[in-house]
Amino acid sequence: NGTMDDTGTYKKLEDTSGTMVSCQIKQEPLKEGYLQKQNGWLQGWKLYYFQVYCGKICYKNSKSTQEFMVNKICVAECSVNNFNNSFEVIIGNLELILSTDTRKDMEEWITAFKMCAQKNSELTEVQGRMHRWYSCSHNRPTFCNVCKQLLYGVTAKGLSCEVCRFKSHKSCASNAPRSCKWTTLDNIPLEVRYAGSTQDMPHQWIIGNIVDKKCAFCLKPCGSRKALQDYTCLWCDYRVHEDCKADFEKNFEKCTLGHNSFSIIKPISIKQSSKFPDLWESASTNNGSSPLIVFVNSKSGDNQGVRFMRRFKQILNPAQVFDLSVAGPAFGLTMCKQFEQFRILVCGGDGSVGWVMTELDKQDLTNKCQLGVLPLGTGNDLARVLGWGTSCYDVSLIPHILKQLEHAKPCMLDRWSISIKEFSSIIPKDCSYFGYEDSIIMQITRMLATNDHGVVLQSAKMLYEIFCHFVEFVKKSTLSID
Repeated sequence: NGTMDDTGTYKKLEDTSGTMVSCQIKQEPLKEGYLQKQNGWLQGWKLYYFQVYCGKICYKNSKSTQEFMVNKICVAECSVNNFNNSFEVIIGNLELILSTDTRKDMEEWITAFKMCAQKNSELTEVQGRMHRWYSCSHNRPTFCNVCKQLLYGVTAKGLSCEVCRFKSHKSCASNAPRSCKWTTLDNIPLEVRYAGSTQDMPHQWIIGNIVDKKCAFCLKPCGSRKALQDYTCLWCDYRVHEDCKADFEKNFEKCTLGHNSFSIIKPISIKQSSKFPDLWESASTNNGSSPLIVFVNSKSGDNQGVRFMRRFKQILNPAQVFDLSVAGPAFGLTMCKQFEQFRILVCGGDGSVGWVMTELDKQDLTNKCQLGVLPLGTGNDLARVLGWGTSCYDVSLIPHILKQLEHAKPCMLDRWSISIKEFSSIIPKDCSYFGYEDSIIMQITRMLATNDHGVVLQSAKMLYEIFCHFVEFVKKSTLSID
């Protein structure tokens, strides 16, 4: 007979003679590897080996080893653009600032640290409801949604959720409720899901931090700079007083999803896949709609893509926004196979657009989708030709861009695949291209060095004859290869 202790590390056993014995069970880490850790502002970054277990974190280098138990944890990105892929792990009074080589590695480590404080039964549910924090400052008085006190400080005042804009002190973040913006039907609480019609989208409210807005019900000024009060719907962006909220829900029970409702995939229309937990599938009929999938290259535009990705998640359903630098386009396009028609918005340069188009060809989805471009990269020739402009660095334009995408006229685009084959050399060794090369260089040099029109014409005539001889030489070489 045996029992597992609270940490899941030791197990007491009783043998047939009645003697109590104890044995250690090896626990597999959720993730392990090397991370850069900041040791104070003056000491800089040092390399440590981290191991993340359920309920425990260990890190060590050649000089020291640290190990501590974890009950509550908060993980946040360290900056708005996050150029060095750094993030902060907050455990009580302990703060660890860590950095990875790529954003993909950072996302994997953040997920592992979040799962560290969860029970085994909660591991599959944690990602859909927990907030995605990043450190930021505010240009007006802002209150913590947990303790309802003012966020203090000059630079990084506190944490903000990149999806639902939930605000928190660093010390309060681990106690924040798991009430982030819904992504699928599984995330919507049962009491909200069945309160009205199962086909209607309910409102999702967040309290406070409203300034200079009017109540959608009584049309009077809403919000306050002095306290955390009144409510905002995360989907339709309506603001209401606390006293007006009940009457508003009676008269406007169905959420309209705001100005960009045509581009939003409703959480009530998709659900978590029963076969693959990381994927979602349709939970209701498509009704001839054309869902929008957004691919953002977070590295594009000098890391401006991070800001655009966060804003898209705030306006749309976070489940329809994907980071190309983390998972590539294959993951998002796999979910689109269930739709009869869908639209794609690629936020990046020409390379990002080509990457998505190549994956569309591989999955044979080119006849089911239309593709728009938001230029963020260094090379934006395709976006310029299609009329989307040469660059875009203002996140406030995203609602307008989504409206433009809804009314944009489709045009056909030809894509070419060029195949190059290399043959073994069958050209005689005495044949050489260098004679032609030297002659061409000499004639071009004469043309550039003279102002005499006659010399230019003579050199041009010689160039023509050289090219004719060169073409004949290539023809003979090709025939010998064939």
